[in-house]
Amino acid sequence: MIKNTEEPLVVRDLPSSKYAESDPYVKKYDLKTYIGHAVKLKGKPVGSLCVVYQQDKDFNDAEKRLLSVLAKSLAVEEERKTVADDLHSKMSDLEIMNRAAVGRELKMIELEEEIKKLRGGK
Repeated sequence: MIKNTEEPLVVRDLPSSKYAESDPYVKKYDLKTYIGHAVKLKGKPVGSLCVVYQQDKDFNDAEKRLLSVLAKSLAVEEERKTVADDLHSKMSDLEIMNRAAVGRELKMIELEEEIKKLRGGK
């Protein structure tokens, strides 16, 4: 993938490219064309959304834009999931703290009543 670009990477004639040596699937599945777009989280690439073809394919601007939009949508969903997971974790922590605080308050009420009894009900 090309770094620092918002454009999809297109590789045609995969069998003659450097990818034929590094990716055994190029030969195994007779792949000819690749198009991929970086998926970024917090501005850093974490993967790619890609499509491979067994025939030579040229992509028009609309097809490239569509892949870009899908890759960016995937990044937004991943970010949403990360935030939701963090929120769920924090909610669980708050529930534990709330149970502890309520339990402490109930124990304090119980002890206050016991002190009143020991003082003769005053």
